[in-house]
Amino acid sequence: MRTEYISEIKKLLQENFEPVQSTFAADEYTERKTLKEIYKFITNILPADWVYESDVYTILEELGFKSFMYTLPAQITEDGDIIPEKSFLYYFLNKKTAAI
Repeated sequence: MRTEYISEIKKLLQENFEPVQSTFAADEYTERKTLKEIYKFITNILPADWVYESDVYTILEELGFKSFMYTLPAQITEDGDIIPEKSFLYYFLNKKTAAI
């Protein structure tokens, strides 16, 4: 039974995304994803039992993907409830598109 998917994870990331080197290089097409969201993307394709979040993190670092602090501002709901400001570490990714 196969339990090592490092090369497949690397291939999936390389074929689908390009790293963004700074928040200033991000544009309207840049996707902001947490490590957990990237892990979920990968485990929708590869077996979740054998893919570890720590492996995804290591491969992202190897491929030059960087994480940036991103803050969501505080919001007030329609009911008047206050949702406090939240900060997250996001990877900024440019999705690769096929040339036509």
